[in-house]
Amino acid sequence: MSGPAAFTAGGLVDVTGLSNLPAAIEPGGRLEVTIAWSPRGPTSRPNLAFFVHLLDAAGQPRGQHDAVAYPSGQWQGGEQVVSWFSIPVASDAPPGRYRVVAGIYPRSTLERLPWTAAGPSGDRRIGDTLEIGVTKIAPPPPAAPQRPLGVELGGRIALDGFDAPRNGCALEAARPPCELAIGLHWRALTTQPDDVQVFLHLAGPDGRPVVQADGAPLDGAYPTSLWTAGERVLDQRALRLPAGLPPGEYRLLAGLYRLDDGTRLATPSGLTSVELGALWVSS
Repeated sequence: MSGPAAFTAGGLVDVTGLSNLPAAIEPGGRLEVTIAWSPRGPTSRPNLAFFVHLLDAAGQPRGQHDAVAYPSGQWQGGEQVVSWFSIPVASDAPPGRYRVVAGIYPRSTLERLPWTAAGPSGDRRIGDTLEIGVTKIAPPPPAAPQRPLGVELGGRIALDGFDAPRNGCALEAARPPCELAIGLHWRALTTQPDDVQVFLHLAGPDGRPVVQADGAPLDGAYPTSLWTAGERVLDQRALRLPAGLPPGEYRLLAGLYRLDDGTRLATPSGLTSVELGALWVSS
């Protein structure tokens, strides 16, 4: 249980403590949440129910537990109550960051009570849910890469290798227009302090990218700030080669960079990109 929590629901209930959430949960598993609370006094509002919801990055519930923890018609005020909630996690819940929120509502109207947080300048309204904390669902560990590399970037993340395309464009002889699908195998060397972006570039003879696919891993669903030491992540990327791309030899480059200033994470030898190989474009 974490320390004292200065939150109040509808002027009726004070939350006095919240459980610490696990760092990660599993699809199809359960999330256990404990809330310590105290009613301020008797209330004429019957059948007040607590809820705890597990919300994905889009705000959609992936698990919930609603219950009348202590019948509100019996409240006297000043009691110290501890309620336990066991939340089933949806078996199809995707990888990503998850928020755990709680609230109270009368079962007669389903209208949630507003929450306020105590502060130095008075109570501050925070909405109709109380955020308990965040957790994550990690993607399943991938198989070994088809083409091993084992290159470290910034002392933080290793590019263990990549999977070559099976359909669409082929590395050996691409005939645009087509799509080049590449699976990048990343491994966290440390627990990550922040988010970095992935880039996959097709560079021309002058070294400049002619096609690129940049962004957070797993289409933004699993940013690097969620990664822990030793975790392996397979990130699928696609380069769409346009019609009219001049024939010739191109280089396929991958790497990581900071979104705030564009600084790339370098290899121990100082390189700021990892060459995956050559791609031949035919007419």
